[in-house]
Amino acid sequence: MNMKIYDVVAHRSFEIDDKDTIDYCFKTYDHVGSKHEDYCICIGINGRQFIVTPKTFDKLFKRFSLNKPCPLVWNIMIEDFNHGHKIIAYNIFNHASFLHDIRKINFEIEDREEFFKEILHVLQYYFWAKCEYEVLVGSMFDNTFRKIDGWDQIQLNLPSFKEFILDNRNKI
Repeated sequence: MNMKIYDVVAHRSFEIDDKDTIDYCFKTYDHVGSKHEDYCICIGINGRQFIVTPKTFDKLFKRFSLNKPCPLVWNIMIEDFNHGHKIIAYNIFNHASFLHDIRKINFEIEDREEFFKEILHVLQYYFWAKCEYEVLVGSMFDNTFRKIDGWDQIQLNLPSFKEFILDNRNKI
């Protein structure tokens, strides 16, 4: 396949573990004779250079990002169905798909406000109205209960969560 590579659109780097890093950049390219531009990704893994498609890069990124634990902790209350229906604290950063999505957003979006706006969309997708993240909260003195989910719990502390996520963006 003949292609002409034009300019670098973005460049990022992340550590896989203590000794391995991946540097990558998005470049626009165009098939010779074609009138449309597309993106390819040039990645360097420990000094070796590769050019891959966005789909292949997404598979690589998912494989590496899911293996890297996240040091951040933000707990919500959930019911533990497996151990006597107890209410436990659950760290939302232990959710593998959620963590993958926010890591992907972290590498794609530079602007802090736009980044946080996208994080809110991902939070809603994973923690809003999902039965595994819902608990009943009520009064000790009468029988009024309200169902709250993970999204409601995060919204209660949204200004603190925003400050936390933006201050710790480099640890995601």
